[in-house]
Amino acid sequence: MKKLLYWSIAILVLTGLIVYGFRSAPKVIRLDRQIEVTAYKLQDTSFAKPVKIALKGAFDEKSESYLGEMRINGIQYTNCSLSPELGFMYCALEGRRLPFPGQVYANKDFSQWSLAVQQSYQPNDTKNDLYNSLNQGSTTHDTIIISIPAKGWEAAVELYQRLQNDWVDKL
Repeated sequence: MKKLLYWSIAILVLTGLIVYGFRSAPKVIRLDRQIEVTAYKLQDTSFAKPVKIALKGAFDEKSESYLGEMRINGIQYTNCSLSPELGFMYCALEGRRLPFPGQVYANKDFSQWSLAVQQSYQPNDTKNDLYNSLNQGSTTHDTIIISIPAKGWEAAVELYQRLQNDWVDKL
């Protein structure tokens, strides 16, 4: 009778360890994706510029974070780390680890996200090449947003504002 009890306890403990292992293991999704979207400005409804974004890295569902590389219109950022809770991304540009020149707002599973790139007010700021490349040919200098998935200026701004408000509410 005692042997049966000990075997039952051992099987329950082993089953519990196996279940715990599967539930606590990180759920990583490998990304190697290229996206073509349109960048808009918050105030200038006439501004619309095509943007090519390439993501190569891993999204960890458990910690809800992204680690990897990102290329936007040919500007390569490496060693990027992003958590939607923080709203900030850190990347290396030309070997130097820098805060990304903007804020990133995303929902929990990154199916919707919005990138806001502000103009730098420092002269000859090479950290903000992204804003300068996106703003080429434009005379206005307000925030540029890239919202995924959004079609049109109105949808992009609405998604940006909703994700930003959700982020602020979590603070």
